Amino acid sequence: MLEILKNTERELSRLFESVRLKEHGSASFIFAENRRRAVEVSPHEGKWWLEFWEPSDDEYAPPVKEATVDTPERAIEEVITWLR
Repeated sequence: MLEILKNTERELSRLFESVRLKEHGSASFIFAENRRRAVEVSPHEGKWWLEFWEPSDDEYAPPVKEATVDTPERAIEEVITWLR
């Protein structure tokens, strides 16, 4: 799964300046930002869990939207849609 996350990070890094893979064993995830919007992508039980944030001065603000998709390709599409 980590290799898929690394590939996903590479794809998103081609489009957005702020894309980071945070490696924490089985809890690894990608965090991407653009124009103060942000999204976190993490594998979860064979699917891809996404959390989306709008700009906020509250660093502990909860995500404004969440989604689960079946493939990393679909996760990339969701990230692109949110951050553009």
